[in-house]
Amino acid sequence: LASFHAFARKEYKICPMAKWVTFGGSYPGMLASYARLLYPDLFHAAVASSAPVQAAVDFPGYLDVVAEALAVANYEVGGSAACLAAVSQGHDAIGR
Repeated sequence: LASFHAFARKEYKICPMAKWVTFGGSYPGMLASYARLLYPDLFHAAVASSAPVQAAVDFPGYLDVVAEALAVANYEVGGSAACLAAVSQGHDAIGR
């Protein structure tokens, strides 16, 4: 986050006095709040909507809902059994 801040400020010629605010919902909201917590000199404020307040590695209440959504064949949104399998295989590969 600090590296992105430095890059963006330089790349886009953002005034050093500009105030930065991070935004996010759900897990990105947790990242927004961490940015403010870890780098209060870089981020003036954070908006964290529906952000978890306690991180969990194995969180069935979230994982099961996401898996169900990925498996639903809805042609307006996407999803299928093959989609769920591809994501699961990808996560397994990352875990190795």
